[in-house]
Amino acid sequence: MSRKRAWLKDELILCLDLYRAEGKKASSKDMAELSGLLRSLPIELELSDDPKFRSERAVSQKLHNFVHIDPDDSTEGFPHGGKMDQVVWDEFWGHPQLLIDTAKLIRANVESIKPQQVDPEPEIEDALEGRLLTRVHRSRERSGKLVKRKKAQAKKTDAMHCEGCGFDFEQAYGKRGDGFIECHHLLPVSQLAPGQPTTLADLALVCSNCHRMIHRNAPWLSMDQLRAIVVAVGHPQ
Repeated sequence: MSRKRAWLKDELILCLDLYRAEGKKASSKDMAELSGLLRSLPIELELSDDPKFRSERAVSQKLHNFVHIDPDDSTEGFPHGGKMDQVVWDEFWGHPQLLIDTAKLIRANVESIKPQQVDPEPEIEDALEGRLLTRVHRSRERSGKLVKRKKAQAKKTDAMHCEGCGFDFEQAYGKRGDGFIECHHLLPVSQLAPGQPTTLADLALVCSNCHRMIHRNAPWLSMDQLRAIVVAVGHPQ
């Protein structure tokens, strides 16, 4: 869905963080700063041509949507917020440090990701932290040089099989499958600091099916959780 119709989870996390810090009476300066940040997110940049889009007034309204949800605020606030408002509240309000850290991470990564990297991917559900950090994670999984080095390392040790289910593309498809496998970034999205180097140990080799299952729903599966599912359903390893 377009941001014009619904706020993205990333945006709501940033707004909730401002509500946590300042409440419904956030200063005009703070709301202007957040408005500028929301308008600069590398998602549907053409929307920022409209001065009303994610304006200070829109930020203020969203803060009052959270007032309506907040059980500790006796005022009515603004009802009729989006369904995702409640989702973000339920996931983050009871965990203030997680909210603070996630908002900081979103802010820090805004300039490190290009617009073409934030397009939604079919069958990939965004991480709990939102679309931007999901795409940072996915872009690291596709780092050409690092993936090549990871595969070369696996070839030397005869380990070119899926670390989740054991599938070996060369065994299944012969020469056509030689050297083919995908890489999964093991670090949680919440730890993807901008500029942080990715090491070979941060990557796991997985088949296409297992990779899709890891990312299919949030929260994403750990490798141990994936292996447990494979064992439980009796998939051959």
